[in-house]
Amino acid sequence: MIRKTLILTVSVFLFVTAGYAQSKQPKTVRDFFMVLPDKYFGIECCSFVPKSKQKTEYLKRYLKSEDTANGYMSGYGDAAQDGFVMALFKRQDGTYLIGLYTNGEGGAEDTPWTVFLNYSGGKWTDVSRSVVPGHDKLKYIYELPRNGTTVEVFSKKEEADGYKDKKLYDLEWKNGKFIKK
Repeated sequence: MIRKTLILTVSVFLFVTAGYAQSKQPKTVRDFFMVLPDKYFGIECCSFVPKSKQKTEYLKRYLKSEDTANGYMSGYGDAAQDGFVMALFKRQDGTYLIGLYTNGEGGAEDTPWTVFLNYSGGKWTDVSRSVVPGHDKLKYIYELPRNGTTVEVFSKKEEADGYKDKKLYDLEWKNGKFIKK
């Protein structure tokens, strides 16, 4: 009897703990943005508020679009603050690949760049090279979609009106990876 009670108690504890851990996992594009590390997108505009509120303040001031149904969000930038685009790509197991484009620092140069990230167990991992054939954030512009799952790839060339040059090809999201079309 004591053994059954102990097993039942441990089972209930594990079930409740697992449910709590799952509820902390980001589910929407805003959830992912709010836990995104500064390493991938730093908030420069809002140093007048506590660090814990800077992303919220950034979104109040710079949010361009938030499309939760399509897993898409974008924000403006200015001379002191980078802008961004974030898109979620759903995997078959229900987790997400996060595409992040920013128009500023983050690489070897102060140019736009895109990375593809995995978020699991509170840790972010850059998985760009394993999910995007020939990924090169310094050579290409990856235009993340608001609708659908096709990423347009452009050559990168600095011009007066931006960095995007000619379109090279599309990447289609299939079975947890991008396939060159």
